[in-house]
Amino acid sequence: MTNSSAIEKLNSALKELYTPADPQTLRKRTARMVRDLIPADVVRYAELREDQSGFENEYYTDRRDDFERYRPCFNAHMEEHPVLKYYRTHRVSRVLRISDLMPTERFSKTVIYNEFYRRMGIKHQLTTALFSREGRCREIILDREKRDFTAHNVRILEMLTPHLDQAFENAARIGILRSENVRLKNSLEATGEGFLLTDSRGKILYRSPKADQILEGTGEHDTLAPGRLSPRLKAFLDRMVFRLANPLSDAKAAPRLVLNFSTESRVIVRFSALPRLPGDRNEYLLILKRSPARNSFQPLRSLGLTPRQAQILQLIARGQSDADIGAALGISPRTVEKHLEHIYDKLGVENRVDASRRAFEVTYANSA
Repeated sequence: MTNSSAIEKLNSALKELYTPADPQTLRKRTARMVRDLIPADVVRYAELREDQSGFENEYYTDRRDDFERYRPCFNAHMEEHPVLKYYRTHRVSRVLRISDLMPTERFSKTVIYNEFYRRMGIKHQLTTALFSREGRCREIILDREKRDFTAHNVRILEMLTPHLDQAFENAARIGILRSENVRLKNSLEATGEGFLLTDSRGKILYRSPKADQILEGTGEHDTLAPGRLSPRLKAFLDRMVFRLANPLSDAKAAPRLVLNFSTESRVIVRFSALPRLPGDRNEYLLILKRSPARNSFQPLRSLGLTPRQAQILQLIARGQSDADIGAALGISPRTVEKHLEHIYDKLGVENRVDASRRAFEVTYANSA
């Protein structure tokens, strides 16, 4: 293989290595990738147990059954292994051949060789160790029967080692984030809240059974059938995503959406951005909760307002902007302005402040 083709192959391997993956996927990917770069009979991934009594979370490119059969022999004599002994003593990442620490002839006389490696048909080994921040030792192990690994093989693994170390740290963080996301979704269900998992385009990736129950009767449920958010929910999502990306440009935007007002209940929608994994798409939760109606707009109808006008006046009294009201009610800001003109005429006022004062007076009198 020429130098240029070797470099191209290495670059391709690094690109694959940094593709986001959970720890289990990365173990398999690493073993296969290393064998493509460095010829070996078997490539293994293994993690040393905390009590150092053996390995766990192992992956083999070949001969798994043989390794499992002779594992007790290895565990019984692993203290003799020169490379493992080096890693235990020094706890540093270093690429090593057995022959770097012990002549092949001498190694062939050890008990671990005769009880384990000879039976497995393994005479030469090349290993790198990766130490996590918690002190856990991960090893990538290459085995051969016929010839020892060359200095060129060692250099390739040395170039790979820091990238392998970073890839496994990334995978560990990804595993934690995914576990947290699952925990969040489960906790929402446990508290009686439903949720819609969506991407930035409004495509529904998952909707909880509780979400269907909560949305029933709001006018939004049927629109979810094609697997996309309804126009009102999509407008709310767009507004929240924009505010997330531009925190100073829309500081007064309401952080929630009220899907319906009635004398009995309402549905509150809250927005949450899930932690984003490297290379993954952005995913968002719309968290749904049905709650009793509060400060119903019905008393405001005594002012001679239509139901829609009473809804808008109630939201004006809460300090919401025309854009917020339009998003909450599924109408345009321009339509909100037209409704306000009629509200001002009916109340005999000229601005939002005076209209809000009238709303508070009616609401207070109704609750007294």
